Amino acid sequence: MKPFRKTVTKNGKKIKVRTWSIRYRNSEGKRQEEHGFLTEEEAWYRLKEAKKEVEAERLGIRDPHHKSYRKPLVEHLDDFRKSMEDSGTSRGQVNLVTGRVRRSLEGCGFEFPTEFCPLALKGYLARLRKAGTSEQTTMHYLRAVKQFALFLLRNKRIRENPFDGLKVKKDVEKRHPRRSLSPQELGKLLEVTRGLGPMRGISGHDRMMLYLMAVRTGLRASELASLTPDDLDLDDEHPVVTLDGSRTKNGKEAKLPLSPSLAEILRQWVQGKPRNVRLWPGNWAKYKEAGVMLQHDLKAAGIPYEIGGRFADFHSLRKTFVTNLARSGVHPKVAQALARHSDINLTMGVYTDLDLGELREAVKWLDADH
Repeated sequence: MKPFRKTVTKNGKKIKVRTWSIRYRNSEGKRQEEHGFLTEEEAWYRLKEAKKEVEAERLGIRDPHHKSYRKPLVEHLDDFRKSMEDSGTSRGQVNLVTGRVRRSLEGCGFEFPTEFCPLALKGYLARLRKAGTSEQTTMHYLRAVKQFALFLLRNKRIRENPFDGLKVKKDVEKRHPRRSLSPQELGKLLEVTRGLGPMRGISGHDRMMLYLMAVRTGLRASELASLTPDDLDLDDEHPVVTLDGSRTKNGKEAKLPLSPSLAEILRQWVQGKPRNVRLWPGNWAKYKEAGVMLQHDLKAAGIPYEIGGRFADFHSLRKTFVTNLARSGVHPKVAQALARHSDINLTMGVYTDLDLGELREAVKWLDADH
C-alpha cells in the first residue's frame, strides 16, 4: 500500500485529499491496483476482500456479484430510488433518504461497492457530529446507508452488508424537544395573528388559517403546503380533507375528517378562491420557513417560544393536535389513526403532552363509585 492523491466532492466543492492505494495479483497472476481509499484501514479492509475474491476465482467459484461490483454506486442508487418509488414511498421521503445516502457516499469517497468500509462510514458520521450535526441526524444518515446496503444485498449486488455491525441508536436524545400549546396560548395566537401583516407572501389571516388547520387536523407543513380547495370536501354530510399518497409522509392516501365548526370556517374562507391553486402558496414549507413564521407570530402574541428547554416550532401544532385528542378522552388507537402513526408508542409517548394537573384529575376517577 502507498499514499495517493484524489479529488473528492465535499460540501459541493472539489478538493484534493490524501488517499491510499493497494496492489495485489489476480487469479491469473496479473498485478491489479485500486486507488482512492481515504484511510489506511479502508485500504487494508479492501485488500483483504480482494484476496478473498482472488482465492474464490482460483478455486473455480463463480462470483455472482462480479458485474455489480463494477457498476458505480450512483447507478445502484438510481435503482434504489426507483425501488422506493415503486413501493409507494412519498417523493419527499425518497428525496430525503437518497440525499442522505448520496452525501454519505461522497463524504466517504465510495464510488463502487468494493470500496464499502464500516470504518470509513463511522469516520464520516464522526465528522458530521464534529461539524455540529446532531446525534439524531447522524443516526438518520446511518439508517439510510444501511437501508441502501440492504437493498443491494437483497438484490444480490453485494455478498454481505458491511454495515451490519454499525448499530443505530434508538434512544438518542433530541436536541429540539417540542411542547404543545395550551388552549389559552392557541386562542391568543390565532387572535393576534389574524391582524398581523403578510409574511413570506402569506397574510396574517391566512397564517391564522394555516395554524388552525394544522392544530385541528395534525397535517404536516409539507402536506398543508400542497392543499388546494379541491382537496376539501366541505359540503358533504361528513366533511373531509383528502391527500393522495404522493403528498403524505408514508406514501398512503390520507382522508381525514373535519369537525363541523372547522368545515364552516373553511367554507367561508375558501369561497371565491381558485379550485386548483394552493391555499398557502410559496416555498415556505420546502425551505422550512413555517417555524420562522410561527416564531414571529408567537412573539407578537407574547407567547414564549421556549419553556423549560422545550420549543413551540411548527411541528408542535401537530403535537398539540394529538395532545388535545388525549385531553378529550379519545381512545389511543383512534388518536393513532388520526395522527397516521405506525407505532402507538409514538402517538402516546412523543406526541402526547399532559401536565401533572391533568393526571391528578384522571386519578380522581378511581375514587368514584362505579
